[in-house]
Amino acid sequence: AKNETNVDEFNQIESLPAANTVGLLQKVRAAIYLLLDELWSAPSDLVRIATILDLRFKDFKWDDTFEEKEKSLELLQNLYDSMKEDSQPRDMSMQQQTTFYDYSDDDDFFRALENKVGGSASVAAEDEVLRYIGIRQINIDQDPL
Repeated sequence: AKNETNVDEFNQIESLPAANTVGLLQKVRAAIYLLLDELWSAPSDLVRIATILDLRFKDFKWDDTFEEKEKSLELLQNLYDSMKEDSQPRDMSMQQQTTFYDYSDDDDFFRALENKVGGSASVAAEDEVLRYIGIRQINIDQDPL
């Protein structure tokens, strides 16, 4: 007498009731925020700057009042201004600044237009932080580099 295994018993799938997912995202978010408060109550300046500079997290929800984001942007602006100031030559007398005006181009409308456009573009590009803030956020799965 051979023991025959009933194959139909192995091919059956047990059906479980559907999980209740109402409010699950809010619960997970609340749990993460509670753990962040406990484990990482005050992010360091380095973390703030790294987060704000990552194109994937430009619209990161820091908090409901956006105070943390404002602090981070202010910190980044101050750091940028400081680095920009440090990169400028200290002794202006050592720099040779010459202004050259070519009088032969007085009637050249297009040259004047180019100078105007070029001048306004350099003013707009002076503050890299404001220019960066205007760049759109990328998807989380994209490489920010």
